[in-house]
Amino acid sequence: MSKDRRQPRDRRREMELEAQRVRAQELGLDRYLEYRDNARLGIIRRAAIYVPSGLVLTGLLAVAIVNLPNSIVAVIVLAIFSVPVDMEATQAVRDLLRKEPVTSRGVIDRQWAKSRFMFVGRVRYLLVDLRRVEGQGGDLVDPGAKAKGTLFEIEELTNHQLHPGDEIEVVHWPHTNAIVSLELLSSGVDANKGAKASERPNKAWEELDRGPSGNTNPWTGL
Repeated sequence: MSKDRRQPRDRRREMELEAQRVRAQELGLDRYLEYRDNARLGIIRRAAIYVPSGLVLTGLLAVAIVNLPNSIVAVIVLAIFSVPVDMEATQAVRDLLRKEPVTSRGVIDRQWAKSRFMFVGRVRYLLVDLRRVEGQGGDLVDPGAKAKGTLFEIEELTNHQLHPGDEIEVVHWPHTNAIVSLELLSSGVDANKGAKASERPNKAWEELDRGPSGNTNPWTGL
């Protein structure tokens, strides 16, 4: 793709990022690296997709099992698809039955990206050693509690601002790990060549503005 064809897209992305900055400041959310005010709606969509799909696949699997051994191939194929779909459906339903998300803190263990299905776009992940935050003020963390490795899907902008070793606080739904808000508490000693955590957002905005990126909006939806 030529440089002239990339410029309009980059300009639109710059305008989107600027709108995100302004909206975050207006809502008082600029301290968050990521905020999703419709995270629960995303879980509802997920349940609407996976629950019916899981019921259909599980029903077909049951029929195939009844017809063994002639349906051994169908059992294997349906089991491969039905198990992960049923797990996604169960996680979504369990979160929908909860009234509120939970708050957790922890240190980023790993950070990576991979292509989506059929190589359309990229997904960015964080693996975080989390401990649940308790108490009225949300300030109590049991230092003796064992940290649990938890996987989060994050947006491109957030990915630019975080590094392994950073300590973060995440408000999330516990079963789907859908993020409501993500805040950087402190930077790792070996992260970003010693840059302070407060300096990273500006650097990340500049870096993201310079290069082409996807159309996802880190402040809206999953």
